[in-house]
Amino acid sequence: MAEFLGKGFRIHHPDAVGGISLTHNRDPQKYMVMHYHSVGNGFRLPLHGLVRYICQTFEFPLVNSPPTAAAPQGMEKEVGGKKEPKEQHSTTAISPSCVGSRRKRILSSGRVGQTQQSLLTLTEEYLGGAWGKYRAMEVLKDKVLAARALQLKVGSLEQQVHALQEENARLKADASAELLAERSRVKSMQEQIVTYQGSTQDLEAQFDKLRGQISCLESKVSTLEGKEGSVKDELVERESRISELEKSLHEAKQEGAHFSEVMLKHMGLKREALQKLENERKIANELRLKVGELEKTVASHQGEVATLTARAEALYEEGKFDMQFCIYEAVRSGLPAHQTLNDFISYYGLPLPLPPPDSRANPGPWFSPSPTVAIFYFVIF
Repeated sequence: MAEFLGKGFRIHHPDAVGGISLTHNRDPQKYMVMHYHSVGNGFRLPLHGLVRYICQTFEFPLVNSPPTAAAPQGMEKEVGGKKEPKEQHSTTAISPSCVGSRRKRILSSGRVGQTQQSLLTLTEEYLGGAWGKYRAMEVLKDKVLAARALQLKVGSLEQQVHALQEENARLKADASAELLAERSRVKSMQEQIVTYQGSTQDLEAQFDKLRGQISCLESKVSTLEGKEGSVKDELVERESRISELEKSLHEAKQEGAHFSEVMLKHMGLKREALQKLENERKIANELRLKVGELEKTVASHQGEVATLTARAEALYEEGKFDMQFCIYEAVRSGLPAHQTLNDFISYYGLPLPLPPPDSRANPGPWFSPSPTVAIFYFVIF
């Protein structure tokens, strides 16, 4: 189903719901521009079938148009669900009064088939112009996208330029600081060069002095080289003497080693002799102590013997008469004439204080050889 709406048509079809607007164009190659506005699933019918459907519904008169290229086959493809803006030109559009007059003329003339054919031809020409404008819009969109990309690139380049300008300013500041530092360094280096030049002049003067000293030393060296031969001969003699002395030193070392062995043995023997001497000294000291103790005991015994001797002498003087009287009484009481004093003593059972005169050793100064003294000694003890 299609409805005529002045400057366009509204189509109601099972496969497409939308509208087609027709506008006049003064361009001799493009008389009318046809726009289709799709709704829902989009426009799925071929354009030629749709135009035939429109022409069958509305009767238009025949319009002669210059021959133009037919619409390309790309216009018959499926169009998406986007709405393209309507182009408004300062041209005259088809008005309802014109359409009514044309319908009257068509009905009066009775040439419906020719009118439909002319409308079909005109519509195809208009569709070709619409396709060109569509391509132009696509190119414009591509150019807009390219312009946006270029704008982005320009923005990024401007940012880079700004960063480079900042970097350039920083580098200029750093370069100025480095230039000042380099200038100060150059100035210090120039001062050092001046000082080095002064020091080099001093060194050159010292070098001249050293050259004179070197010439003197070279003359001395030439004189010393003449003495070198005699010194070498003397050195050979000294080396021969040194070799002889080394041999003698080696022999002396060997003798010293032998002598050291002998000395070690002698020291060992001497050490043993000293140990024996110390032992003998210890023994002698012990004997001296014992002799001292014995001398003390002998002295004490001699004192005791002296006291006893004095007492014995006193007793002997006192008891001399009593002894003689006892002997006299014993003899008178019947002692045989042939018996001696010893027999008399043994007869009375008295022990002999001393051995017989022939067996006694040194009796000492306080013993008396007489029998009376022996009897007196026995009586005391």
